[in-house]
Amino acid sequence: MISALRTAGKKVFLILPSPSETQFDPRRMIVRAWTDMNFRINALGMARSEAMDEMQPIASELRRVAQSTGSIAIDPIATLCGEVCPAMTADGVPIYKDGSHLNPEYVRSHVDFLDDAMRSAPGTN
Repeated sequence: MISALRTAGKKVFLILPSPSETQFDPRRMIVRAWTDMNFRINALGMARSEAMDEMQPIASELRRVAQSTGSIAIDPIATLCGEVCPAMTADGVPIYKDGSHLNPEYVRSHVDFLDDAMRSAPGTN
């Protein structure tokens, strides 16, 4: 399918996987004690090296496909992670809506790894 799109002159982008972990799910971040009504937010992130190790098999294959078809691979880890792939922004906005999908609010205000692709798409300014 990618080769057919490329043959038709289309520019194809393959987005590599972003970090995913159950601890990124905002519903799992709230920790309550059974003994009182207090709660805390446990928004631990994931080490970038761990995320890259987990994503490596599929990311490596997608990079191979991109290279062999003349497509462009986009790696979200480069934008989403420093040394740690955080679960929340510094101002407390969850980065994920569940364990593996980015929060649309976060995407609108922080994600820029798709900007160049969208700017170069036909029909965009």
